[in-house]
Amino acid sequence: MRKAGKVKLIGITGYPLEQFRYVLERTQVKIDIVLSYCRSTLIDTSLDGYIPYLESKGVGLINAAATSMGLLTHAGPPAWHPASEEVKNACARARKLCEERGVDITRLAIRSSIENHNLPTTLVSAAKLEYIKANLENAGKPLTSPEKQVLDLLRSDVFASLGAAHWEGVEVGRYWEALGRKLQMDRLYGTSA
Repeated sequence: MRKAGKVKLIGITGYPLEQFRYVLERTQVKIDIVLSYCRSTLIDTSLDGYIPYLESKGVGLINAAATSMGLLTHAGPPAWHPASEEVKNACARARKLCEERGVDITRLAIRSSIENHNLPTTLVSAAKLEYIKANLENAGKPLTSPEKQVLDLLRSDVFASLGAAHWEGVEVGRYWEALGRKLQMDRLYGTSA
């Protein structure tokens, strides 16, 4: 399709970071760009360790979901969010601390990704027009001194102890667990899908 002129660039995306290395080491197709989400945020900076590798392969990078799919917003995560309770609780504490200090946690989350000079691009999205407008404003306006102080406090007192704050493998694990339960029920009751 690239040779036919129907495709200019080819990209890959996904949550597990190691899959990028796996694909890039094995593909015969030139991969131009990687989109990674929730892996360069206030709670998970593991993408930073992959940036030199991607650069060495000549692969561009788009960082997405700086708010960790809602964890770092006023509303908090959706009910289906796969993060552990420990991560959700830490983010709830961060939201409360920001609220008490009059600081917008979403703004801190977006600015922390934008200000990471190792990231060439950060993609920000929103479900409502008012959020899009706020995100655009946040993107162009540097953090104030009080906001930087709260950001430092979040990094040192709230998120530093999380360690592995990602949810890699959780959704797949839940899928296989649910499938296993269904297969057991099918065997027990003689039904099938």
